[in-house]
Amino acid sequence: MTELPRNPFLPPPVEVTPAEVVESDVVLGDQIEVTGPSSPVHPPRSGAVTPSALVREYPVSVAAGSVALVGLHGGAGVSTLASLIGRGVVDAGTEIPAANPYLPARPRVLLVARSHSRGLAAAEEVTTAWSHRELPDLDVLGLIVVDDGPKLSPATRQSVSRLLRMTPHGWHIPWVEAWRTSSTPSLSGVRMPRIVKSIRRAVGAPDPSKGNA
Repeated sequence: MTELPRNPFLPPPVEVTPAEVVESDVVLGDQIEVTGPSSPVHPPRSGAVTPSALVREYPVSVAAGSVALVGLHGGAGVSTLASLIGRGVVDAGTEIPAANPYLPARPRVLLVARSHSRGLAAAEEVTTAWSHRELPDLDVLGLIVVDDGPKLSPATRQSVSRLLRMTPHGWHIPWVEAWRTSSTPSLSGVRMPRIVKSIRRAVGAPDPSKGNA
């Protein structure tokens, strides 16, 4: 079929780029991030003690302006997340950042836990303490829950959804099979890059795609 010549008096046709389809999340659905209270909402509890997940013998030092990724238990996925987020965050492992006596601001932290029972119990303990103003030395920005397997039970999904809404920001990292064997985890699909971009925005980290990494 012969193509008719284009009318030179009409504007060229506009090419429409198909919209990216974001993979649905078993916990958050189409949401990339959820939010909760921006500050603690309950008074301190009588006889409250520091959550066991935050009791560390050797606090780490974090440079001014950086955010510490703090694992609430071993194997939470802090190193993987730190490598994906890049500049602006510090891999604190399971250690707690020490307050700098020369700076008025408290250390800023993002809490990280796995979706297994131990991880969720630690997240429950720490986020509850934060909500009761029992972590005065830390500026908790949010919680990241990383899946510990390819499937979550309905009860686990419900628990993760609730916990993610207990701090200012919450993100759910789905299971990524390729990360088990790769020493340099990468972002794939549409959802994961958007999650990382959302975390960078929340902590004020630079966006490498804009040439300021």
